[in-house]
Amino acid sequence: MSVLISVIVPSYNRASYIGETIESILNQSLPPAEVVIVDNGSTDETESVLRGFGDKVRWHRIENSGPCVARNVGVGLSTSPSIAFCDSDDLWVRDKLEKQVALHQRSGVECSFTNFRIVSDGAWKEQTKFDAAPPGFFDNMKRTPEGLVSSESYYDALLRFQPMFQSTLLMTRSFFDRIGGYRG
Repeated sequence: MSVLISVIVPSYNRASYIGETIESILNQSLPPAEVVIVDNGSTDETESVLRGFGDKVRWHRIENSGPCVARNVGVGLSTSPSIAFCDSDDLWVRDKLEKQVALHQRSGVECSFTNFRIVSDGAWKEQTKFDAAPPGFFDNMKRTPEGLVSSESYYDALLRFQPMFQSTLLMTRSFFDRIGGYRG
């Protein structure tokens, strides 16, 4: 499973969280080719935490411009044909990238998202985001060993329930370029 992935992490004043976030990214069973942190004008100790990772991560500081700008800057600085996003206060389970890449390779999708749980005070909540979906939300999707795949538009359904979260996205660079990046 040879896929080069750049992980983009926008950050603003997350010194107390970003170290654990980076560790969860670096400890993936399918490690990313690079981790690009965009410090969005932090005024806390974020820079000190990032320096502690040495050459394991690349980071770039910008004037505070919001997470959409930071994500776009991160993609511009990245070099891999696939891009994943992780917010600076989120954690990934160890096989997140591996499972998503398998889904991409088997189904040919260019963009995917995963389920997620909220972590509060060090404890993972029992209910997942997908558990909260309205009845029948995923019925028109094809089930594969790696996950659910849709060949039709879910636009209308997504207006009623939003199962996606930034930190679960994996996409090809060409898909990102085609949609024009983040707006906001």
